[in-house]
Amino acid sequence: MKLIKTAVIGVGYLGQHHARVLYQLPLSKLTYIVDIDEDKAKKFSALYHCSYTTNYKDIIDKIDAVTIAVPTMNHFQIAKDFLSAKKHVLLEKPITTTVDKAEILCNLAKKNNVIFQVGHIERFNPVVYSIKNYLKSIGYIEAERLNKFVPRAIDVDVILDLMIHDIDLVLYWMRAPVVSIDAIGVPVITDKIDIANCWIKFKNGKVANLSASRISLKPSRKIRIFSKNFYISLDLKNFNINFFEKTSNKIDSLEDIKFFKEKKIQFQKYEPLKKEIECFLDSIIQNKNLGVSAEEAKEALAIALEIKNICLKFKNHYNFNS
Repeated sequence: MKLIKTAVIGVGYLGQHHARVLYQLPLSKLTYIVDIDEDKAKKFSALYHCSYTTNYKDIIDKIDAVTIAVPTMNHFQIAKDFLSAKKHVLLEKPITTTVDKAEILCNLAKKNNVIFQVGHIERFNPVVYSIKNYLKSIGYIEAERLNKFVPRAIDVDVILDLMIHDIDLVLYWMRAPVVSIDAIGVPVITDKIDIANCWIKFKNGKVANLSASRISLKPSRKIRIFSKNFYISLDLKNFNINFFEKTSNKIDSLEDIKFFKEKKIQFQKYEPLKKEIECFLDSIIQNKNLGVSAEEAKEALAIALEIKNICLKFKNHYNFNS
């Protein structure tokens, strides 16, 4: 089988792991490392035995597929140039900064019949993947995503940086149009929203409550899923599942109520990024989208921007900058 000639655009905190995985995977021939920091590009090209450049335009006609891990403000132009050249693209989340720009990229990928996926990596988390057969009857989701303050991520607010992961998951799980959103968010360290909470209602009556903070002392990524018949608690950071099935609807005694029994969910731990990039490469081989499509990423972005706008109205009303 012919290997896919790949490149990584941006080898910062996340991009360096893209390079490592693409170097390791058997379907990939890592051909180029691209970074505006020449020392960094040279370092990783030496580590993974490939060429490097500081200008991504130098490699457009020399590769088959790219993964792009640059600041969000640069997503649109770089992805546009590769999609226009009929190259397959895996773009880190969020897809772009506006829905209009996301639409342009989606249309380009369709026009040129190339694979265009977006790095909503939690879809590939082993605990998320292991419960996919239990989610038809869910009614309420509660997600909490906390992180320490990281200066490298302040080009966007906490909604586009962190909460968008959970927005993507609930849209994927709920499978229904959003009918209303309530949200609150405030800046604390930066001039952007650093803490946010939102309440999303869906047309099918289901509800999601999402919280995100990027100024927490202790990182946490947890999701609680409630159904008529079960309760699931997911720890996405530590790869842990607590699954409880409902055993009775009848209360016989207030002294000894046992409504649930714990059920063990077997799953295999693996690196989500490796799974995501494997899916991207398999999609190229099969000429069929197997991952998080750009259309899905555009939908998550639209909801994220709506939440952001509601939070900004709240911030301005209470004048948190004063």
